[in-house]
Amino acid sequence: MTAMQTLPGPLERRARFTRERFLRRAIAVALVLVSAMVFDALVLRSLWLGPDGLARAEALDVYRYFRVIGWWPTWLIVGLALVLTDLADRPKRPTGLTGPPDAYFRGVLVAGSAALAGISADLLKLFSGRVRPASRQDGQWVVLDGGASGIGVPEAGGWWTGWLERGFLRGFADGSNLAFPSSHAATAFGGAIALAFLMPRLTPLLLPLAAGCALTRLLAGAHWLSDVVAGAMLGYAAALLIRRWVGGTRLAKGPLPSWARDPQA
Repeated sequence: MTAMQTLPGPLERRARFTRERFLRRAIAVALVLVSAMVFDALVLRSLWLGPDGLARAEALDVYRYFRVIGWWPTWLIVGLALVLTDLADRPKRPTGLTGPPDAYFRGVLVAGSAALAGISADLLKLFSGRVRPASRQDGQWVVLDGGASGIGVPEAGGWWTGWLERGFLRGFADGSNLAFPSSHAATAFGGAIALAFLMPRLTPLLLPLAAGCALTRLLAGAHWLSDVVAGAMLGYAAALLIRRWVGGTRLAKGPLPSWARDPQA
């Protein structure tokens, strides 16, 4: 008589589900990045404006507007606006101070997500060591061309272009002109996605704004396609992490707001 097989308990089933979900997401991220790398050189040749075109674009308000979406102080201002709004909407406490501590949570979510995404991108650049496709060095434009340097749009090279110029971990020795991932794209998507958690109806407006910031980095030749794609995914991950932290803190103070709930729970 064989021993009865023990069925896995709830905790074991949940742990297995978590591992499987993490593995699926990791595979999906890897596939997206590899797919983007395949088109790195093609997108660069198609979108880079060149020195003269970039100078004209930088003079346009719309170009500067989209680029500033990837600037962290932009999201700091949004976060402060949310804090001031929430403080004004809260009743006064007996001590005379306006608003309980949870009045700061929405602002922390937005500003914190953008900050975490941008800082994480800058740190990852040091590990990746990938060089920008085009950059101004000592007043001169230098454009990668399958290993050669010169003025003009790269005619050769593939997904490996930029990785082989400096090499992994070499960013710690020379942290200039690093590309992967894009910190502008990470900051823009981190802030936009966090704000979309709070105001889902604004998602069709917020995501194009973040994508517009990423596009300015491609037009400038400052990043490869895979750089901005990685930045976008990093921004999403940062927003999820900050939302989970903010939600966990808020849970101890009462019912969890809908924007802080984990949709997978």
